[in-house]
Amino acid sequence: MPMYTFGGTAADVLTTSTGDVVPDYPVVVYRAGTSEQITALYELDGVTPIAELRSNPAGHDQPGAIREFRVDGVTAIDFSYTGSSGQPVRWYQAARELAQEAAAAAAGALSRSAGGTVTAPLTVTGTLTASGGAALSGGVTVDDLAADALTVGGEPVTPSRMIDVTGYGTAGDGVTDDAPAIQAALTAAWSAGGGWVIVPPGDYLLATLPLRIRRRTRLTLLPGARFIRGADATVMVNGDTEQDLGGYTGHGDLLIEGGVWEMQGTVPGLTASRMCISLAHAERVTIRDIEVRDVPGFHAIELNSTKTGRVLNCRFLGFVDPGGREFSEAVQLDLAKSASVYGAFGPYDHTVCDDILIEGCTFGPSGTAGTTSWPRGVGSHSATITCWHTNVRVIGNHFEDCAQYAMTAYSYKDCVFSGNTITGCGAGFRAQVPYTGNPEATKLPDGTQTNASQDCSGFTIVGNTFRDLTGFDDAIRLHGEDTGHILHTTITGNTIDGMAGSESAIRTEYADHYTATGNVIANLTGGSGVSQANPTGAVVAHNRLHAIGYNGISADAGDDIVIASNSITETGNNGVHVVGGSDVRVDGNEIRAVSSAAAGNYGIRISSSAASVMITGNRCRLRGSGNEAAYGLSITSTCTGIRRYGNDMLNSGTAGEISDGSTSPVLSPYDAGTP
Repeated sequence: MPMYTFGGTAADVLTTSTGDVVPDYPVVVYRAGTSEQITALYELDGVTPIAELRSNPAGHDQPGAIREFRVDGVTAIDFSYTGSSGQPVRWYQAARELAQEAAAAAAGALSRSAGGTVTAPLTVTGTLTASGGAALSGGVTVDDLAADALTVGGEPVTPSRMIDVTGYGTAGDGVTDDAPAIQAALTAAWSAGGGWVIVPPGDYLLATLPLRIRRRTRLTLLPGARFIRGADATVMVNGDTEQDLGGYTGHGDLLIEGGVWEMQGTVPGLTASRMCISLAHAERVTIRDIEVRDVPGFHAIELNSTKTGRVLNCRFLGFVDPGGREFSEAVQLDLAKSASVYGAFGPYDHTVCDDILIEGCTFGPSGTAGTTSWPRGVGSHSATITCWHTNVRVIGNHFEDCAQYAMTAYSYKDCVFSGNTITGCGAGFRAQVPYTGNPEATKLPDGTQTNASQDCSGFTIVGNTFRDLTGFDDAIRLHGEDTGHILHTTITGNTIDGMAGSESAIRTEYADHYTATGNVIANLTGGSGVSQANPTGAVVAHNRLHAIGYNGISADAGDDIVIASNSITETGNNGVHVVGGSDVRVDGNEIRAVSSAAAGNYGIRISSSAASVMITGNRCRLRGSGNEAAYGLSITSTCTGIRRYGNDMLNSGTAGEISDGSTSPVLSPYDAGTP
């Protein structure tokens, strides 16, 4: 018998009556509508048995969720678990594979308006009730694919509503306006308290927009289905213009999946800035396996004021800038700030996004004449003081030829950017505090002007590959300001290979308490490997830097900085440069072949009134040809509190090994202080 798949959707999360998730809790599976427990549960390979099905543990990326699993020969189940009152809690789910099976079974379903007859034999067991009656003559006439009891593949299926849009009169010919029929199907699902709307293969022109999808609706475009935008409007929103559902109380519990969504941004009359899918004030939203092409101006997907949102295995290809939209993101995360930020509906209560996962997606060009790749892949460009987007994970995506950034995390907390590949883009990842140059970004929710930014914290940038960036900005940038710092960041295990212009591989400004470790950085045209301005509490260690256009590692006006155990070869300027600041340790670095852009620079340079600097255990060497360093170690006369020892500077400079102009440097390797 065939295997069927369940679980793994945004709705499959155990929660208490107050909305708290219930992690690591046993879940029982029954055949739908019966007391027959199903114990033979399998992993997705259909072979490995599952001894006990439990919700994900607290430490999981999706705590409380029920993972995907398979059952042999059962097309519909009831989940069950014991609630806090001691009573069982049950809910229904149809197998994921039923969409195609149901569409095949409904291939002969007839139009409501045209009517007709099914001539193939039809066997009905029990009572058949059909709206408007049923004509039976070797077959049955139906006016909709909706039933209290429906058999697919010999198994009972009992969803609240399964709706094939062809039953509402779609043509799927790419010429007829199918939007009214599709909207009727979506409305029918909403009116039934939820349902599954299925779009068979075909080209569906949408000339009456936007489509409105409401809570507890699953929209499935089967393989071969295309939505073709034919009106100067956004394609889909989740609600009505006049609604007033704040926070996350709007139309949620949505699953949108499959198909190609053609925005036709180069077609005359369709070039103004518009969005494809725009959702707000929602909880538990999943968009997966869709392809969005050639969006003009705005975004392929906007998740505004959304909690527990998922964008999975999607392709965002092609963008058209009608003017002034050079910063648009394919997937925008935004807050409900104002009508100018989100125009579909309110309220504008500054609700942010929380618990967002964007995984396995591709961002790039479509190849359509007159289009480009996206300016930015994922991100935000609006902010309100005291508001942060939280728990955002961008994992395992591919970004290609984006003119600006792969991601901009603007006013975020607790953000993971991991396992992504960024190729041929202008820059990579930027974490940024609210920009004080924009007065709208520095207001409180009540409109009070603060004239200041705010701290943003908790960034993890791990295991990404940045290749052949074009120099719009740095590969990784922590962009704080004096009134708002970037706090508590981990930058580890990234590969940055190729950067045009004068931008750096890693650049920090007003960033505190971060680590940059274990990164490989190579082939920068004119920028530094790691450039730090006004850092506090930073550790830059165990990185491998090669062929760097300017400084290998620099720290300007830093406090409590460690630069240790890095390997730095072939830099255009200095190997390590400490510019001002205090309490800096430069320890155990291997530096070779610096000053290639112009002769006379240094392996290690300490300057500009730097204070309390310890330089120990470093080794510097000349290249042996071409432009060379003047000294292996150079300390200017304005520096104080220098302690240095154990450095190997033999054959490190053409003018000498060490030039120390500081006052009374301490050269002793022994302990300092009173025992």
